[in-house]
Amino acid sequence: MNPAAKEMFKFGTNNVIGLLESINEEDWFTQPTGFANNIAWNAGHLLLVRQNLVYRSSGLDSGLTKEWNQMYKGGTSPADWEQPHKPADILEATKRLHSKFLADIDNNAFDNVEYNKFDIRGTPIHSAEDGAMFSLWHEALHLGQILGIKDALNK
Repeated sequence: MNPAAKEMFKFGTNNVIGLLESINEEDWFTQPTGFANNIAWNAGHLLLVRQNLVYRSSGLDSGLTKEWNQMYKGGTSPADWEQPHKPADILEATKRLHSKFLADIDNNAFDNVEYNKFDIRGTPIHSAEDGAMFSLWHEALHLGQILGIKDALNK
């Protein structure tokens, strides 16, 4: 993977982590009017999507349980959760798997994998690098959602 892309992943995810660390635990679970989900859902969803697009689609272990998929895949809602993850647990998983992702880039872990090719709204995702690049855009989208929720809660 391109070294500049790796730096963008560091920049993006470190910004998400910094933002999440600045939000008090109660606000993670509050869903303001006009928002489809809460901060906890957005944070879990971000992690799930990257892991699925890069690892799972490459036939590699995503590092997440099936429970994560059931809780955070598109179309799910915190209203359906029996027991939410604690913010500290979501942050720990994000940091741990982000570090692993960066190390796997350095170790060329995605170079010789059989990737499950697919398209997202007409955008071809045909390699782990494609999945990673799409996840970077997706991360920015949900960073905006988290900022919007935070702003709505602090008005």
